[in-house]
Amino acid sequence: MRSYKIIVVLALALFAVACSKGDGVVRPEFKEYILSVGCDECCRVDIRYQRITNSDASTALASIDEQNYRNTFGRYSLDVMDVEASASAMADGYQSMSSGGDSNGYYYDLDQRAFMTRDDKVVCYETYIESYTGGAHGGNIMLYECFDLASGAIYDFDYLFEDVWGEAMRKLVYDKLVATYGVLLIEGVEELPMSTSLLITDTGILFVYQPYEVACFAAGILSVEVSDEQIKGAGAPLVWVE
Repeated sequence: MRSYKIIVVLALALFAVACSKGDGVVRPEFKEYILSVGCDECCRVDIRYQRITNSDASTALASIDEQNYRNTFGRYSLDVMDVEASASAMADGYQSMSSGGDSNGYYYDLDQRAFMTRDDKVVCYETYIESYTGGAHGGNIMLYECFDLASGAIYDFDYLFEDVWGEAMRKLVYDKLVATYGVLLIEGVEELPMSTSLLITDTGILFVYQPYEVACFAAGILSVEVSDEQIKGAGAPLVWVE
């Protein structure tokens, strides 16, 4: 039987105090759920997850909370949302790697924070994950997901690299990456993929590329911000504004 320590903490800090905005849209109240399993010498799992405690106050909040749960826990999510059960199942999955006896130093850290942008009209989740399960080095990724507070819908940005403005948008992001980081692994603008991690800031969109996506591992996580004005200049609609 494996011996490990489990600490579950429900942090009491609520990040959104007001119950609703002036337009009647209910604002989310966030509470941290923390699970820590294992130790530094064996297989360690640390999860810091953000719940919406007032998700029953509107269908939009319920939808946002549900989507973040499924996006965060993936195959460990259940048909009926259960954060504790999913977090424990995820921890057990990584802990099982220690049974082989060669997994000392394995770890999985998931650190999530929630915040709002665009005059509190957009709910954003930042999820940073570091892990090591053998090999020369571990891995890390930074994931952003944004939701419309009024409807609960997640923003899909694939359209920015499609349609008649797609070429101009791809060049805009590519040129910023080259100007910021220099040489990339991809050979030209036509090879630049749409980022799967984008953040709606107060002034534009932050494009985030994970290690190896467009540059070498040593370059780390790459990010560049494109302003609303630049996106509009490329001809793409600003769905988060309009």
